[in-house]
Amino acid sequence: MSTIENDIRQLIRHTLSDLLTLEDFPQKNIESFCNNFIEMASYPPISPFYQSMIDLLNPRLAAYKLLVRNTNLDRGERHTDILDIKDKKQYIIDKLTEYETKVMTLTGNNVNIVNELHLNTKSHFYSGSLITIMETYDELLLGVTRKPDLSTILTSVTDFVNEIKAMYQTKSDKFRDIKQDVSNKTDDVSDLRTVLLSIFFQTCNENIADLSKIEKYFDAQLLDGITRGADFLYENEYLFEISAGSIINAANVKFNFSSVFKIENLSTGVAAIFLSNTPNPTVVPNYASIIVGGQTSRVEVQNIGTHAQYNLIISAKDSLENVKIKITVV
Repeated sequence: MSTIENDIRQLIRHTLSDLLTLEDFPQKNIESFCNNFIEMASYPPISPFYQSMIDLLNPRLAAYKLLVRNTNLDRGERHTDILDIKDKKQYIIDKLTEYETKVMTLTGNNVNIVNELHLNTKSHFYSGSLITIMETYDELLLGVTRKPDLSTILTSVTDFVNEIKAMYQTKSDKFRDIKQDVSNKTDDVSDLRTVLLSIFFQTCNENIADLSKIEKYFDAQLLDGITRGADFLYENEYLFEISAGSIINAANVKFNFSSVFKIENLSTGVAAIFLSNTPNPTVVPNYASIIVGGQTSRVEVQNIGTHAQYNLIISAKDSLENVKIKITVV
């Protein structure tokens, strides 16, 4: 068996395993996974097959979102801060800031992992509905547990999460109970999982001649989160750092005019990407695609230039901010 065939088999097994354990993943990851399928299947011209798959998934995804909201309410969601946790607010912020610094150091300043662990939104750990606070702590601990690079802080994070969650006793008011155990999400994802499995198998059958296409429609990384080192790149991924106000030629990116770029702006600066007739342009044309800091965009090559323009150009538009861009050729 060739290396490519083995990689495809692993891809299929990995995706199927994720679908069978869908309840293990955060709601935002599940929704991103579903929305990615809808987005990729929607590229024109949409075939009747993919339109039927979109029509199957859309109502089930909407029902899942509604079910989660209703289930959260039944479990005791309420939009008030908890007094004893508010008293610990500064302590919680200090601990989370400490973890954020350590995560950045251990992952080579990978802001995606910081965002995945919610360390960029510290207020979610001490304010809002109790159900959301509980799930945020659960996702922090689960995320650290799943990442070997973060093993040195696992014990500290475990102790911290247990310490804070122990402060929440079962609370009640005249309307409903506030409970800690929100881990059983199997019923919430049951119907969505059934539809996703059906769509997955049908899409595999549709692409039986080239199963490598499955990764485009079912991006398991959106469920798993990023667990790779900050500098690790697959062969269709490219990383660029552009000095403030500079324009570079991304000559090493392999693409064709029908390609789609997934562009992740890993910095706070504003980037522009476009095709050019010349390898060293000095201005950014009005047809360039703009990607602001922290944004991920999907850009069709045909929308940022013409057949006759062979040079892929990236610009750091701000004169004071550097830009770090990751490009994945879909």
